[in-house]
Amino acid sequence: MASQDIELHRIDETDEEEPFLSIPKYSEIKLPSISAGVNDELLDHSLPPRGKLLRFTRWTVFGVYRRLFMTVFIFNAYHAHKIITMKRKSKYSPLLVDLSTAAAANMLAAILIRQEYVLNTLFRLCWLVPHSTPLRIRRSLAKIYEYGGFHSSTAICSVLYFSLLSAILAREWVTYRIVDPLIITCSLAVMIILWTMVIVAYPAIRARRHNAFEMLHRFGGWAVLAIFWPELWLFTRALGHQAGPVSPGAVLHKLPAFWLLILSCFHVALPWMRLRRIPIRPERLGVGVHAIRLHLKEKIKNCVVYRIADSPLTEWHAFACIPEPDGNGGSLIVSVSLTHTCYIYLFCPLNRQCV
Repeated sequence: MASQDIELHRIDETDEEEPFLSIPKYSEIKLPSISAGVNDELLDHSLPPRGKLLRFTRWTVFGVYRRLFMTVFIFNAYHAHKIITMKRKSKYSPLLVDLSTAAAANMLAAILIRQEYVLNTLFRLCWLVPHSTPLRIRRSLAKIYEYGGFHSSTAICSVLYFSLLSAILAREWVTYRIVDPLIITCSLAVMIILWTMVIVAYPAIRARRHNAFEMLHRFGGWAVLAIFWPELWLFTRALGHQAGPVSPGAVLHKLPAFWLLILSCFHVALPWMRLRRIPIRPERLGVGVHAIRLHLKEKIKNCVVYRIADSPLTEWHAFACIPEPDGNGGSLIVSVSLTHTCYIYLFCPLNRQCV
């Protein structure tokens, strides 16, 4: 796609207040009068008591994010139980193939749910739901932004599947059923990277070291995909020596994980193929308002997410786009309470911005 130079206009720093900032204080606002009968009726209905434990359980433990996480995790746990307890003619080869397939499938799912075209499709499908649909269903579909629970759960399940696969390979190597130490070396390197990513992604650690999390998540993920290729070849060679050249997984192109890994690498590289520069015009929303609005000139559809970055190699940030009523252009609202990349961009008009 053709590149265009970024046109950034310096934000006016005058002290003039915007009209909406001159609203009186909350205590000075007079609410519209309500009839005495209606007011008394409202006062007679007290809210049900809610303890801290009940609120914590309902809105924290069983929030949409965690419910989605647990649904995917339970499904994978059931599938893992079937893989491990399945009766097989060969004790090792089909088990290792199934574990590698499950690990690769969950990794692909974790990558796909973070892609803009997948998210835009999901958002648009929810937006197309007619207003005649029951409110309960529409309210649930409006929680589509909690898709992070699916990403986290599939990523964790992929790490657990690969950990189990690596443990079996290590046991086979100790018992001399696998003699090649390179596959153990690759598995150990991948395990270290994956579990480091999982630990750093813990919310408390991620909040304190967000930039480190972003860098590790990106470059660590690329390193894992790069190491997977030689490990997959060593894996097929080990299965060929262990169970014969006609055993499941002994041929690389017949291994399901091989094709799943190709799809994963393709979808990781696809955003870079679609990377481009576009002209934007920043607009200050008001004095003391810690947000800025970025106007785009290109046509934007409803329910579209854009990822923007000052340095695409390090980190991107996704924002929902607001299309203009006439269909020509749109805008993004960005808070300055983000990491240093967006913060520098917001207050340095000479920077270049990639979308």
